[in-house]
Amino acid sequence: MALVQIYFLFFGTLGLSIVLYRLSSAHPLSSVPGPYINKISKFYGSWVSASGKRHILQTALHEQYGSIVRTGPNEVSVLDVAGAKEALRLPRSRFYTQRSVHGLVNLAGSAHTPRRRRWERGMNAESLAEYDESLMVTTQKLLGYLNKSSGEAVDLCEWLNSFIYDFSVDIAFGEPMETLKEDKSRTAQFFHSIENGFKNMSVLGQTPWLFAFANKFAPRKHPMFGSELAQRRIARGTTKRDLFYHLIDEEVPEAKPPMREVIADCGLLVSVSLTTPSVLSCLFYSMLAQKQHYEAVKAEVDARDETLTAVVAANYPFTVACINEALRLYPPTPTSGQHEVPKGSGGQTICGQFLPEGTQVQVPLYAMHRRPEYFSPRPNDFVPERWLDGSLDLTKDAFMPFSYGPANCVGRNLAWREMLVVTVALMREFEMELPKGFDLDAWKDSFQDFYIATRPPLPVILRPRA
Repeated sequence: MALVQIYFLFFGTLGLSIVLYRLSSAHPLSSVPGPYINKISKFYGSWVSASGKRHILQTALHEQYGSIVRTGPNEVSVLDVAGAKEALRLPRSRFYTQRSVHGLVNLAGSAHTPRRRRWERGMNAESLAEYDESLMVTTQKLLGYLNKSSGEAVDLCEWLNSFIYDFSVDIAFGEPMETLKEDKSRTAQFFHSIENGFKNMSVLGQTPWLFAFANKFAPRKHPMFGSELAQRRIARGTTKRDLFYHLIDEEVPEAKPPMREVIADCGLLVSVSLTTPSVLSCLFYSMLAQKQHYEAVKAEVDARDETLTAVVAANYPFTVACINEALRLYPPTPTSGQHEVPKGSGGQTICGQFLPEGTQVQVPLYAMHRRPEYFSPRPNDFVPERWLDGSLDLTKDAFMPFSYGPANCVGRNLAWREMLVVTVALMREFEMELPKGFDLDAWKDSFQDFYIATRPPLPVILRPRA
């Protein structure tokens, strides 16, 4: 009994000492404002992340405390544009780099640069032009299957998920997929499992040491995503220059990267591409909720008589403005990932606050994009005109849907191409409306942040246009 009491006394004293230190003026982040519960532990952040409402909490914290907020014992959140740019130039945090298999998103510094270079070859203008054939074929398949549901309410989110998955696997591994024609109950389970993976990342990301423990000891229930696709791709050989071709450096016979890294990167493209259906769903929700915007996009699309291959952003300014506004209100990564002041740097000053080495820094894009100082008036409303006529306050530097700096989204041009082509194709092909009784507020409030944005089903009634 005495031994048990000693243990309780020891760990109780240790825990109390840690709490008092984190709340004291001796802590290097003591001058950064924030709620006491966040200064003590990140477990509250994990609990909020599990609810999918971390973006709401971050917005409220910045409204209360200002441009920089202490969101953990050793973490701050930055909302000022200049400070955000400095933060996003920092290396990614330990949460990314401690993973056992490293895709591009998990790398920093000298390991990131050569991998990023291969990705950029796979995402340059020449490569995107080569992927366009697959985009056109997959888009036509989407239109064909949706035409079979004429007059019925279909879950547009679900169909867009299947579309993006089929297209992404094709350009990543050179293998066309057919989830568009599969039973949607089966594909929904698959996409739900991917979202669950991001949810686990979001929750465990608040406590990187716990993630390291889980990553080391948790049982592996599934083989590495993309392994079978990669094996078939190797056996088939190169029939077209897909992303696999660029990532494995097929033009350079020596010094091939490890196959596990190539598979991780191709799998990363497929998984992260599911942010595109999220943005498109929010776009069509916003346009159908305010039909004047839907009608304006339809008129702009009808005024152009060109093939989908010839669709370019310059010819569709209002459509592009609507996509920008959807990206602003519903960014693909609402609270973005963590960055870290690197060891050996001597620390860094951001927003007038000195941050010592090892400090975790986050930029909540959802809150940034709705800040009245940068987007006024009506920062919380869908107002695509703010991108066109200059009559509304707009700070374009605060618009960072694809992040910023050396670790920004390397596939942003591909995502833009997908969103524009699919939007134009759907607007040309169908008249759309939301079902009677659809709860607009409930759908908007169901937007969740699990590292990537997730959203509920979006029932839309489609009718082929004459």
